[in-house]
Amino acid sequence: MTIRTILATMHADIDPAPQLGAALQLAHRLSATIEALYVRPNAAVELASIPDVMALYSVSYDALE
Repeated sequence: MTIRTILATMHADIDPAPQLGAALQLAHRLSATIEALYVRPNAAVELASIPDVMALYSVSYDALE
C-alpha cells in the first residue's frame, strides 16, 4: 500500500512552516501530494470551555450557539 496523499493540518496558533517542510520532504520521497486543512476553532466551544468567562458575562452555552 503506497501513500499518495499527506494531510497537513494547520491552526492559527501554530507556525505551519516546520510542518509543511516535513510534509514536503516526505511527499517528495514518496511521490505523494500534500493537502492542507486549516482548522478554525469554534468560538462558542472555546468560550464555553472557560467557566470564568461564562460566569463573568452570565452566558450559557445555548446562548453562545
